[in-house]
Amino acid sequence: MTSVIKVDFPENSITVVLFLLTAFVICFSYISYFVKERLFLSEPLVATLVGILVGPKVLGWINPLAWTDEIHHLTFEISQAIILIQVITAVIQTPKIFFKHHWKGLATLWGPVSIYMWIITGLIFKFGLNIDYWPAFILSSCTTPTDPVLANSIVSGRFASLHIPINIRYVLSAESAGNDGVAYPLFLLAFLFHTQGNNSFFGNILQWFGEVICYSVILAAIVGCVIGYITKYIFKFCLKKKLMDKPSFMAFLVCLALCTGAICDFFTISNFIAVFSAGLVITWDDFFAQESANTHAQEVLDMLMNWAFFIFFGSSINWEAFNSGYLSLWRLFLVTGLIFVFRRLPAVLVFRNWITPIRFFKESLYVGWFGPVGVGAMWYISLVIQRLNIEPFDHETKTDGTTVKSENQLFNMYYYSIMFIVLCSIILHGITVPVAHMTLTYTTRSFHKKENELKWPSNIPIDSNTISRPIINMDNININNLPVLKKQGEEVDIEDDDEEITAHSDGMANNTNLENINNDDIQIDVVNSNLHQKINNEQNI
Repeated sequence: MTSVIKVDFPENSITVVLFLLTAFVICFSYISYFVKERLFLSEPLVATLVGILVGPKVLGWINPLAWTDEIHHLTFEISQAIILIQVITAVIQTPKIFFKHHWKGLATLWGPVSIYMWIITGLIFKFGLNIDYWPAFILSSCTTPTDPVLANSIVSGRFASLHIPINIRYVLSAESAGNDGVAYPLFLLAFLFHTQGNNSFFGNILQWFGEVICYSVILAAIVGCVIGYITKYIFKFCLKKKLMDKPSFMAFLVCLALCTGAICDFFTISNFIAVFSAGLVITWDDFFAQESANTHAQEVLDMLMNWAFFIFFGSSINWEAFNSGYLSLWRLFLVTGLIFVFRRLPAVLVFRNWITPIRFFKESLYVGWFGPVGVGAMWYISLVIQRLNIEPFDHETKTDGTTVKSENQLFNMYYYSIMFIVLCSIILHGITVPVAHMTLTYTTRSFHKKENELKWPSNIPIDSNTISRPIINMDNININNLPVLKKQGEEVDIEDDDEEITAHSDGMANNTNLENINNDDIQIDVVNSNLHQKINNEQNI
């Protein structure tokens, strides 16, 4: 009699993948606070190490390279979905006042700084890997964008909220949301010159301006704005008429990002720029940020997708490719080291006076160092391989009719050089987070305070009769509705951008009810209002 009871552990099957992924999530959930808030390790770093552990080189339980010969196609689809969700999430979580007041600083990061990163990294690839100029600049465009997934892991969490100024958290998050779209025209510029080198220089520039800038970029921004405006209008109407429930509200932004990306793919326009534009239109009145302030469903979805990707990333590394053909370990380490030192930091230091959210030299060092290379780079290199029609394997037919499959060294040069840089970025940025955080904390003003530490307003006299209720922390208060306290006769410019953001980030102002103010020379100036009220001894606010 054949028994139906047996123990089966089929390696590299869907069952094993689901088991390992869910088991990791369960185990990591038990110690997540300790890992993130005590060991200061980022989630992508932990997930990548787990992927390496269960991958073919260690335990051999998962081997994505055996799933398909074209691993870049799988990487492309997974990474695109994750980036689209992270882009719209980063935009929604950044208040509109930051985009409104610091658009010049963000434009500097997206413009001159990104172009510098593209050029200097291209030169490093050219001389470090000893390849031609335009292939080097194609690889450079993959590493130009700062990754929204890794950036979010660096600037989020309790440790980051205690030790990173809120203006720095916002600038890193907002920059990473737009940088993936900025790298797209740079990639297509290098792609055109590489594939159409026989054409005239001005002919390629004219084609790039017409097909890329006017069509792929500008049209994508317009489409994104239109989609964002229409969906937001319908959303508000349905919410007002009580036609929508809370779970649908949570799924709205995720599905909007994926749907917008799919529409752009139909017309071959930049999906990242379109999703960023849609998110910017949606968040312009802070409605979505307020509605989703106390919900975590979207964060949970993001976390699960990020874990799944980085476990997949760690288990799909072909370690032999790092030291074969065009690639050699000493060249990879040299190129990676030069990229981390010269790719971003010098440009941020040069343009730091233009990047308005940066107020101190130490903050410019922090912003210059933390420009991680991650999921976006894997998406771009997968796109490069598809556009250049590079096959991962060469197939040779022997005289006896058998076919032998060998690795394509050109594919390895493109794909695994970028993968090596991403791997080093995950490790290096992951382990330097606590050191940089603590350095930034004690060299900038008023950011070393506890999260809920009470602070007495500097322009109110310390008097037991002055205030009757406790002062609360300002981190989550809408600064558009804050009262500004000033001395009688003193003028306050409510349009001063830096003071508004400083007040918000430092928590210097406090949203509080004041009673029984006995000081006659205190006057209330309400933001966004021209009303000036003198407070007498008997008046209450």
